[in-house]
Amino acid sequence: MCRTTLCVVLIMVACGLIACRPSFGVSVIPNESLITSTVLEYSIVNSKLEKIEPEQTLYRLFVEVTESKAVEDKVNIAKKDVGKTIKLFSKEKLSPCLFGKEIEVSVAYRGDERGGRYWIRRIELPKSNIQSEQRKQ
Repeated sequence: MCRTTLCVVLIMVACGLIACRPSFGVSVIPNESLITSTVLEYSIVNSKLEKIEPEQTLYRLFVEVTESKAVEDKVNIAKKDVGKTIKLFSKEKLSPCLFGKEIEVSVAYRGDERGGRYWIRRIELPKSNIQSEQRKQ
């Protein structure tokens, strides 16, 4: 009985019916979204907290997405996140003045089918936001 089971397993392996999980993932398709959002949290974190190698300083924003548009002919992955709170990351320094503000930010989702992150490509305050700031001064 044990021999028969072993033979069946060996045959299945030889035929490729038992697949091993690959150790690599398939990258996300090229994408870029222009999102309008409100910054709910601004933080400077060590990349170890996000399991990102090599260790480095990252700027992290939690934003509530109110609108998402495709950039040029690229896929708009962020459209599924309208109405949700998402994390955005940057290796470039971001001002803490962004906290509480409405921003327009171009993001790209990087990762694979096991997970990924939104990375900031460009960020700016909408014109209406800048004008209201100038009136306060």
